[in-house]
This record gives sequence, structure tokens and C-alpha cells, in this order.
Amino acid sequence: DNQGKVEIYYPDDQAIAAVGIGSDPSFTTGVGTAGGTYNEAVPITNPVAKLASEIPQDSTLNQDLILVGGPCANPIVEKLLAEDWNVSSACDYWLSGEDADLAAGNGLLKVVEDVFGSGHKALIVAGTNPEDTRALIANYVIKPSKMATLTGSEYKGSVA
Repeated sequence: DNQGKVEIYYPDDQAIAAVGIGSDPSFTTGVGTAGGTYNEAVPITNPVAKLASEIPQDSTLNQDLILVGGPCANPIVEKLLAEDWNVSSACDYWLSGEDADLAAGNGLLKVVEDVFGSGHKALIVAGTNPEDTRALIANYVIKPSKMATLTGSEYKGSVA
């Protein structure tokens, strides 16, 4: 329940951060003192990665998901994309070449709403092969400036 816990984050290029605690906090501005950088390793106490077999595929899902791998590699992605694309096999459709945006060197970033009727979302990150998936992650997912150029709930195209 995080009672008594406060987390503060501001980007490296931000000049000022003000935090008020209490019923009527007040702030003053003026000449600041020299700042610094504080880094701390925080232990992760809950598993952050799970196998597809460990994820409930019904309305009991209680968190948003990031699903890595295409429909041929990840059974949850297969199920979600088959339904979304209205095909019996998303893997067969992907491999068929029917969608030119899913050719080698391309990938898919897709947000799926209300996964398994749970009210939670899933982000699918999938390349046509493991190398394309890694390139998609390196060039989009971990680069906020490039990710910000995308609009809508789906991107199909080059992983570069």
C-alpha cells in the first residue's frame, strides 16, 4: 500500500524540483545551491518477467503486460493477434507474406486493450525473427524520443 513512501523523479535537464509535505506547505524561490547526482540500486523483490504459461489468460489478469515475441514464438501473442486480425492462426498469417509490413526486417508494436476481459492492456513487441525483435526494442522501445513519434495503437514496419 506504499504508505509512508514517497518517490520523486525529475529528468536530468530539469532545474528545480519542489516537494511539499503537510497540510499547508509553502515554497520559496531564490538562488539555489549546487546540485549533484544521486544513484541508488533498488532491489526488485517481485518477478518482473514471466513465461507465457505463468500468465493467467482470463479476467483474473491483474496487471498490464509487455509481450515480447511474435505469434509464432509467444502463445499469448498468437491468441491476441488471431482474435484482432480475425484469422485462425496469427503465426500462419504473419508468415504468409500477405501483409508486406510484416516482411523480414520489419516488426510490430501493438497495444491491445482489455486483455482477456481483465481491463488491462498489453504491449506487443514483435519482430519477424529474434534479431528483428531486438532491433525493434533497441530502436523504438528504449528510445522515448523515437517512440513518441508513433501514433495510434499499432505500428507495423521497419525495425530500424
